[in-house]
Amino acid sequence: MKKTISEKAEIFSYVSTKANSYTPAKTIYVCAPDKEARSYEAAEHFAQDSGWLDLAEEDGAVLVMPIAKSGWQAQDPSLIAELYDDTSSSFKSKNGDSIPGRDGSVWCWEPLIYLVGYEEGAAFAGNVTIAHPNRFAGVAL
Repeated sequence: MKKTISEKAEIFSYVSTKANSYTPAKTIYVCAPDKEARSYEAAEHFAQDSGWLDLAEEDGAVLVMPIAKSGWQAQDPSLIAELYDDTSSSFKSKNGDSIPGRDGSVWCWEPLIYLVGYEEGAAFAGNVTIAHPNRFAGVAL
């Protein structure tokens, strides 16, 4: 688990031990309910309790949970796209595998981006999909 602050927002992230630099990894963005998205600690707790950490680990994925300190209504629907652009090549593999040019970074391939939203996070995720149609391989609200 890693606390990351991109230029766009603070995020909670987790990189599966199965993710490496050789194979594209799913990137799963989870927009937790407002009360679980307002701090890093709350997002981490939600990731554990909801099973997303286990799912990301099993699936060899990268889990990304934006922190929405002011709630999801205050967030711009471009946030997820901007976070992907800002951080997609910054997640390092835990086993150090690397191909030339990737410097140990996990390959968060754009066709494998998923978006999940709960409660207020679902409303935000819905707005994201309207603002960025066809950006995600799958969306669950």
